Amino acid sequence: MKAPDWSEWNYIPEVEVWQAVALSMNLEPNNFRINTHTTLLGFGSFFKEGTFLNIPMELEFEKRIRLVLANLVEEKVFSKVVINRIELRQSKLNLSEFVNWILKDKIFKNIPKKLRIIAIKSRNLVDKNKSQNCEEVIKKDKKTGGQNVKWTRERVEALQIEHNKLKFKNHRAPTEVLAEKYGISCTRIRTLLRKNK
Repeated sequence: MKAPDWSEWNYIPEVEVWQAVALSMNLEPNNFRINTHTTLLGFGSFFKEGTFLNIPMELEFEKRIRLVLANLVEEKVFSKVVINRIELRQSKLNLSEFVNWILKDKIFKNIPKKLRIIAIKSRNLVDKNKSQNCEEVIKKDKKTGGQNVKWTRERVEALQIEHNKLKFKNHRAPTEVLAEKYGISCTRIRTLLRKNK
């Protein structure tokens, strides 16, 4: 079987369960031969005979399908799922959530690098959106000097993101930069960041 065409799959946010599993095994879903009669009736073999190169590959595929289906309705894993009641394998899920889940929990072995990139891109997008709000959230504190303001969880998380960004850029003194920027002491920043862990 061919490897996936990642130039296509990188831009498909929602996939069917069986497609996600195929991608996790570095197999092109468009090359799978689906048995349309059984999918419409809801019983029988989902794939036509000869779809898989060998029995171990088919067994691994079926095992991965079972693991995904067992976690399909877990809100901690997938935020939005469209369930297909006739054929659960055709239920839709978010591909980046699927990848994040299998990487975080180390569900499957040998995940393709190109599939990992989908997870990294989605995390970077989330981090970028969070960091755009960071300065706005923390600036509210600067107006009052930062000292007597209640540091909510949201403000501390914003501070943590900015601190991590500076550390990532190998800045020598991220705490001092933030202290000067927001008008609070280095000790206060360290205390807030420690409490956030």
